[in-house]
Amino acid sequence: MTILCVDDDPDDLEVFKEAAYSINPEVKCLLAFDAEAAMKFLNDATILPDYIFLDINMPGMDGITFLKYLRTFDDFKEIPVVMYSTSISHPDYNESIKYGAVSFIQKASTLKDMYNSLRIFIA
Repeated sequence: MTILCVDDDPDDLEVFKEAAYSINPEVKCLLAFDAEAAMKFLNDATILPDYIFLDINMPGMDGITFLKYLRTFDDFKEIPVVMYSTSISHPDYNESIKYGAVSFIQKASTLKDMYNSLRIFIA
């Protein structure tokens, strides 16, 4: 299994990666700090990720805008995208689902909480 996590916060990426590896040590966890780096990875990839985890609040192109953009490409339309953010607002949740996100999870501040949020996707 390959997952791509897009988040501008290095600490959040580290917690995400540690939780993913603790769930499945065989998972290939790829990290991108912004939408541009994520798009470069996707365009260059020989194997697309099984999931993309996408932070909503990022500088430059935010997560929802990137989700909309991603869905304009036939090659990337079928990749399940899980939005995640420090807070879950109804407008963000509704807009994410409207543009094709399969789920929306809250960022966890602890490794244990992130583990619990990710295990249904990575197990």
